Amino acid sequence: MTAPSSRQDSAALSSLPPPRDLTAASLTRGLATAERIIGIASLVLTLGLVLELSLRQGGERGALTGLLLTVWLLPLLITAVLHLLRPRIGSGALVLVVGLLSTAGWSATLLARSSADEAHGAFLIESTAWTLALIGAVQPTARSGVRWSVLGLVVGTLGLVLGALAVGAPAALSPDRFVDGGIVIVAYLVVALGWRRTRGRLPALPQVERATREAHARRLRERAAAAVVHDTLLSSLTLVARALDGPVDARLERVIRRDLRVVGTAEVTAAGTASTSSDLLPLRLVELAEGYRWRGLRVDVSGVDAVPELDRHVAEALVEAVAAALDNVARHSGSASAEVTIGTSERAVTVMIVDTGHGFDPHDVAAERLGVRESIVGRIERLGGRVRIFSGETGTTVVLSLPLAAGGPGAEPGSSAASRPAPRSGGPA
Repeated sequence: MTAPSSRQDSAALSSLPPPRDLTAASLTRGLATAERIIGIASLVLTLGLVLELSLRQGGERGALTGLLLTVWLLPLLITAVLHLLRPRIGSGALVLVVGLLSTAGWSATLLARSSADEAHGAFLIESTAWTLALIGAVQPTARSGVRWSVLGLVVGTLGLVLGALAVGAPAALSPDRFVDGGIVIVAYLVVALGWRRTRGRLPALPQVERATREAHARRLRERAAAAVVHDTLLSSLTLVARALDGPVDARLERVIRRDLRVVGTAEVTAAGTASTSSDLLPLRLVELAEGYRWRGLRVDVSGVDAVPELDRHVAEALVEAVAAALDNVARHSGSASAEVTIGTSERAVTVMIVDTGHGFDPHDVAAERLGVRESIVGRIERLGGRVRIFSGETGTTVVLSLPLAAGGPGAEPGSSAASRPAPRSGGPA
């Protein structure tokens, strides 16, 4: 049984730069949002210029001019705000249509009812058309940004021409608007160029996701493999060490041979559970109790008659977690007996292991010890279960709970009250 190490994979994943598609999309969204905010801010400032123009003209003429300009400006301002909040193709198209009409009416009103000085030259006349050039990318791609920027320039220019034709005035187009639009287009092109130059060096998002899943699966298999070794060979080696003064008992020999067979043939699932058998839980627990009796630990099992047939992964995880808890009782608790009680509900099966040995401080458990962290807690949590531990001077109680049907291989660890260091049955193995 082997479980590949994932330390190098984890180190490589932690040093990866942001995926190229995500980086380019974030830059594009940020640029488009900044454009739209600037465009809306310019329209708000333009309302102040409209008020100034009305005051300059004064009287009914100034009031009417201000009213007409406000009527033409407000629809574009409203649609621009909506486009900022929810940038979609439909909202972008609405901004262009409303912008065309608003720009035409806006420029016609200014050309017909104000002088060049009152309109601050071409600045006030082209203010709505300038906002259209800052419509921004609708989709998070540089190509979308270039396309919509060009459309905004074209629609704004068309609106200015239509407004001039409506009042019979020459269409005087300022180059500043085209320069500003060109700067925006160049910014999108720079993002596109940077994406193309780095596409061979930055990992794609699907590749990162696949690598992350594979590394996570390797870590689970590695942890499950370590738990199997701890529960089999390490336990047997402890018994051999105790029997060095005399011959190896025939039962101990059988246990060692069984452990070697388990380690050599164990199937480590993607959920991190080492499955070697599909026997029913009651039978496996009774056999487990019989095996511990000859080691000097009397184990009483109750509640086996009411246990339904369980998913193989659920039964195996419970049996191995109970075995790890009983092994701690036999090795560390000083108790000569333990009780294993099984209970079921409509959704879960619960196993409680109780001993009357001495408790211990959970903070004294070394971080590198596998019996507690992997053989008991890790094995149950990887199948969506929960482990609760109660330890004191009068003994230790371990409560294992698992859904009747586990999430299956690959299930994410469930939440557990024992996810932090806690007392484990019988000792800090």
